[in-house]
Amino acid sequence: MESMRTKCFQANTCHRVAVKPFEFSDGHTARVGDAVEFNQHAVLSDAVTYPNPKEFDPGRFLNKGRSVVDTGIGWPFWGVPRMLCPGRWQVANVTKLVAVYLLANFECRVEDTRGMNFEWRDALVPNAKTVLLMQARQKE
Repeated sequence: MESMRTKCFQANTCHRVAVKPFEFSDGHTARVGDAVEFNQHAVLSDAVTYPNPKEFDPGRFLNKGRSVVDTGIGWPFWGVPRMLCPGRWQVANVTKLVAVYLLANFECRVEDTRGMNFEWRDALVPNAKTVLLMQARQKE
C-alpha cells in the first residue's frame, strides 16, 4: 500500500465532465462541459492523515486493519463509490502472486535508480529505459 501511496500512477482521479451546471457545497461551480477531477495526490500526501508523507515507510499500514482494496475518500486509488474498479481484488491478488514468484526465484535489482520515473501531465510514468537486472536463484 505504501508503494501505491507514494508512487501513485495518476495525481488526479475520478475524472468527470459536468452535463449540467453544478455548484459544490463550498461555492465552486462547474459549467456544462467543465472537467472535474479529484486530486488523490493531495489526499495521499496529507500530513494529517499520513505523518511524514514524503517519507517511504514500508510499515505504515501494518496492523492497521487496512487492505489494498479499501476504498473511500482517504484512499481514492480505486475510484469513487458509484464507479469503483470491480477488478481491484484480481489486480491485488495477481500483483502479490507475481511479486512472490519473482522474489522466490530471482535476485532482482535496478541497474540505475536515477530517472526511474517521470511525470507527464498528471501521471507518474515508469521510464521504459530503466533496466531491471534479474538472476535466477540457485535451487537448494
